[in-house]
Amino acid sequence: MCIVGAGPAGLRAAIELALLGGKVSVLEKRTKFSRENILHLWPWVVQDLASLGAKVLFKNFCKPERTFTIKTEPQIPIAEYTAVLGATGTNDVIAEPAGITRFVFSRNESLGIVCYFPNLETTDEMKTKEFSWTTRFGHHMLDKMRDVGIDLVNIVYFRGDMHYLVMTPKRQNLLIHGVVKQNYADSKDLKDGLQRVNLIDFSQLTRADKPASIMASYGKNLYVGLVGDSLLEPVWHEGVGTCRGFLSALDSAWMIARIGRKTDEQLLADRQIAYQVVQRLSGHHRDEMQKNVRKYTVDPRTRYRVDFPHVC
Repeated sequence: MCIVGAGPAGLRAAIELALLGGKVSVLEKRTKFSRENILHLWPWVVQDLASLGAKVLFKNFCKPERTFTIKTEPQIPIAEYTAVLGATGTNDVIAEPAGITRFVFSRNESLGIVCYFPNLETTDEMKTKEFSWTTRFGHHMLDKMRDVGIDLVNIVYFRGDMHYLVMTPKRQNLLIHGVVKQNYADSKDLKDGLQRVNLIDFSQLTRADKPASIMASYGKNLYVGLVGDSLLEPVWHEGVGTCRGFLSALDSAWMIARIGRKTDEQLLADRQIAYQVVQRLSGHHRDEMQKNVRKYTVDPRTRYRVDFPHVC
């Protein structure tokens, strides 16, 4: 099996396939871990990581002044694969040749700002509470911020080794405060020339029309699938990205594990049903998830409360 992309979803898929006895290669073009992120993890994801033995390796991991280089020695040899999973996020190159169509399903302008600074662990800092405020639910603190000139759609704060803030400002507010100097029509152009602001454009969200396909050539099949953001980009401030990514990783691993034991039609049908559940999943819609997260396994029936009909 070959996993293209070593982000959270790609690595989770690789781990599961290895646990199932597969020989797995992971391809990643980045040479450094250089992005400072604190992820929102749903309880079942925490349980999943704990079951794998995950723990904090050392306290100051990935502070901004540090980078970590990944080396692969020896180089990965030319090999034949039974399955390939695309986990490269929005820069996916796996879908099109496999007959999977990725399309834009949301075009609402959404600009994200990410900022972080050291947590010195002073008394006042340790008292600071994490929060998540959104205009969707009319949070009063956003009204207070608006009174002092800060107009946000939402804002989330996490406290760890770093103070970590992500927020969605409004375009006009960025112009008023001089964060951007020119009001370009295309939101992507607003990022040009920014030196010290991490401004991310989430205005166009994409998803795939199907999660997997099977390519045939010379009597052999190649099973191709997408996981994580390559499959379905989340509305980032909803905190569902890692959850959906892990679910798609497990669902894809289950499909691959049953190659040869189920018909190809059954494999694709079951994978499609699981994908439909994940598309409907949100912070406020979890009805199709099983309640007991401790019983979750790679088998989607342990995670989803839906039927998987038999395909003739």
